[in-house]
Amino acid sequence: MLSADELKEWLTRYGITVPEWMAEMRRSLTDPADGLAQLPADQFDRACWVHAVCSGVLTDFARVLAEEVAVALAEQPDAAPWDHLAALPDIRKRFCSAQLREPVLAAEVHNNRVGWTSLELQMLIHPDEAVTREAAMCVAVDGRELADVAADAGAQLLQQHLLLDDADPALRTRLLAADTGELVGPLSTGSDHCVGMVLKRLAPSLDDPEVRRRAEDTVLHRALATEVNRHVHWHERL
Repeated sequence: MLSADELKEWLTRYGITVPEWMAEMRRSLTDPADGLAQLPADQFDRACWVHAVCSGVLTDFARVLAEEVAVALAEQPDAAPWDHLAALPDIRKRFCSAQLREPVLAAEVHNNRVGWTSLELQMLIHPDEAVTREAAMCVAVDGRELADVAADAGAQLLQQHLLLDDADPALRTRLLAADTGELVGPLSTGSDHCVGMVLKRLAPSLDDPEVRRRAEDTVLHRALATEVNRHVHWHERL
């Protein structure tokens, strides 16, 4: 979180006033889709600039442009990319496609075989820790199903499918070595308490769409960042 002084300094750097920033925050919360379109014509350009800065759109555009220029320079070191701006997106696309080779993706999955483990969980959630402790005893000692215990306790029961890296930090450590059919918890997650049952545990594979997407994102991010670090000098860091 930015302090008030840091926020003012950041806004001043982009020529934005605090009232304009507050108006953008209200607009983005109450009418994120059509808010700009409803503005009078004489306010539209200014509002678009404020939105671009505050929403992060300008930062995203700068990052992509830097990647396009860097990749073009890597491909043709003696060329001037800014003379052929229209060609830059295709050059970046070609570069990205070349990075996504199956052996490279498979190696990335292997390097993240723990964090990208796929888990299917059944989670009993209740704000009272005593309830989750009793629920865990009912499952572990009495052999009852977690769903039945949740119904009797008036607790929330959720089915979750996630990768280990995406689990709540308090839950992730307990799930690290949990086998299929193992009870996890009770433990605290924020303001709630939970007990979990591991229904399924699968090693990461490129056949899993989420694992493939994550491997592709990781490979591309690293390859593009390498070229940007090599060829781009930032006058102001994003």
